[in-house]
Amino acid sequence: MRWALRGWPSDRRNRRGVTHDPLRLWVVSAALLSMLATGAAHGAGVTAAGFPGALRSRSLPAGPYPVRVLRQLMVPMSDGIRLATDVYLPKTRGTWPAILVRTPYGKASEDRHGEFFASHGYAYVVQDVRGLFGSEGTFDPYVNDPADGLQTAQWIVRQPWFNARRGLALYGGSYLAATAIDTALEHPPDLKAIYVYIASADYHEDGAWRGGAVRLQHDVGYANLLCSQVIAKVVRPDSPMLSPNPLAEPTPGRIWAEDRATPLALPSLTGICPWYRDWVNNEAHDWFWNQRGFDHRPQLAHWPHVPTEFLGAYYDLFLGGTLVDFAAASKALRRAPQAPVALTLGPWTHGASESDRAGSGYFGRQASVNPDLQALAWFDHYLEGVANGVGSQPPIHYFIMGSGSGTVTPYRGPPNPGEGDQSIDIRGTWKAAVAYPPPGTRSLPLFLGPGRTLTPVPVPARAANRTGAGRYVFRYNPLRPVPTLGGNFIFGAGVAPNGAQNQTCQPVLLDCNGAREALDRRSDTIALRTPVLRKPLTIAGHITATLYVSSSAPDTDFTARLIDDYPNGTQINVAGGIIDAKYRHGTATPSRLIPGRIYRLRLDLWESGQVFEPGHRIELMISSSNFPDYNRNMNVYGNEGLQTTREAVTAVQTVFFGGNTPSRVNLPVAPGSQGALRAIGR
Repeated sequence: MRWALRGWPSDRRNRRGVTHDPLRLWVVSAALLSMLATGAAHGAGVTAAGFPGALRSRSLPAGPYPVRVLRQLMVPMSDGIRLATDVYLPKTRGTWPAILVRTPYGKASEDRHGEFFASHGYAYVVQDVRGLFGSEGTFDPYVNDPADGLQTAQWIVRQPWFNARRGLALYGGSYLAATAIDTALEHPPDLKAIYVYIASADYHEDGAWRGGAVRLQHDVGYANLLCSQVIAKVVRPDSPMLSPNPLAEPTPGRIWAEDRATPLALPSLTGICPWYRDWVNNEAHDWFWNQRGFDHRPQLAHWPHVPTEFLGAYYDLFLGGTLVDFAAASKALRRAPQAPVALTLGPWTHGASESDRAGSGYFGRQASVNPDLQALAWFDHYLEGVANGVGSQPPIHYFIMGSGSGTVTPYRGPPNPGEGDQSIDIRGTWKAAVAYPPPGTRSLPLFLGPGRTLTPVPVPARAANRTGAGRYVFRYNPLRPVPTLGGNFIFGAGVAPNGAQNQTCQPVLLDCNGAREALDRRSDTIALRTPVLRKPLTIAGHITATLYVSSSAPDTDFTARLIDDYPNGTQINVAGGIIDAKYRHGTATPSRLIPGRIYRLRLDLWESGQVFEPGHRIELMISSSNFPDYNRNMNVYGNEGLQTTREAVTAVQTVFFGGNTPSRVNLPVAPGSQGALRAIGR
């Protein structure tokens, strides 16, 4: 282990003239070194547990430096607007590398993180975004952040406490990740490293909409939250998020009433926050969503040549965006060996990587990762030159879910209405790789077949016609939608549980109307399954579904959920997606359906890492609704966000299979499992 200690003696001074304290270097790295020494091998000498499992502490150990805070500094922008900024500094002489964080949630909410990073030798600069809390101007989500972030970075490098040789780092999660990326793509001076987690790439597809469908649960909940910040600016200009607050944190009954409404029938939102109306009015991916801040994909080819680490979550609404950002950064930095790119993918919901649960799913204590500790190790290595093992590990760590028993027990943890009332034993293991998807992974199809089956062999047209006319038919009534049970969203609050969930309604969930109905028993779902697996089948990567469909309506939605069916009857959602059929040619070009005509739809189910164990079955559930995660399509042509329940009509939906209509789900199958997939049903 001597390699891990190189460069750490306490009598060696760093480049800013401050003595390294052994406590600082050991406090984050001791658990990591132990894990690296004892972790299980994966592949040719690769440690599977590696970085993530070693950094699972939920506490933030203080470093050796006392901390002082420069509060309410007003940083001027070029248009005269001033942005409120706090700077956390080590309380000792010297200059320091800086970490910039920009937030819409009140800079006081970053106090814990500021104290932590400053105690470890960093200037932690946290700023209220324009128009919120202490900052001047008008809040308009995302669109002002690229320019404001760049000008703030330019201000930082002029400060007397800044160490230009050690440089600037960008950090944050969710909205804070978006501000970090927007700033990075402006190429600020002295930028040396980036760490972002649960980051969007295209807010039209990652946040407000997806596949042309309104993300109702997210949009209502998040608009409630951000609108409360507008109120907070007037009431308490420099407070953290107001809690409790009847607008920011509605009761389940309040959210129930809001979600049952159509998106614009919410005066509490549209009257306070005009940008929410803009989100709903702009259904297509048009000029509005092409604004910098909302969609930074066009700039990703110019990712700055600095070490960058991403953290993503399988049950996060920004999972797709995180992987878009990672893939683009990896491509841009392919010829820049001095700027490595790393990725951690785990079994979490939005902002919950420190938990061992996602929804009702329990994944084991080793599943959790503390992003602050991981970021500190990343910054220590690439800004300070600390030999802490960061550069010696494989750059990719991903979690494979599904090795548990599937046993369902009452949940006895801290109250969390978004998780439901169950705990499900799912568990899993960490894997490591040099690239993502892991080398050797192949996208292989499972085709829809007769008798509600999934098969690796295409179904000939003759067999399809002989066993059911090669089609499945159901009726979709928007006034009786399929309820959301798990998935990639936030703001469930007792209406719809997120994360991993058993696909059977629970009486405690309002959309289940007091029933314990299995979703696959509903008449408006089509559940197709493989035979019982005889060998484990592991997937890791991007999942898509291709459906050949027709509808009696001029427009409608189709949904798909990938499910792990356990021998004991537990059914766990692995991934899911949706498409508004009028956007089958892309979310910028709507096109009316001709009733009865067959169309090819591609549904993006995003990513997952999952092992389907022997005795399990793989299930694909198809329907036309997933409410209230997504708004209900009323089966009429027009902006889905503007439709009302008065317009609702029932649609006859047909899904075709076999012959020239080979509906299927494509799975990213790991090298050792490709034979297992081909052997299904033999």
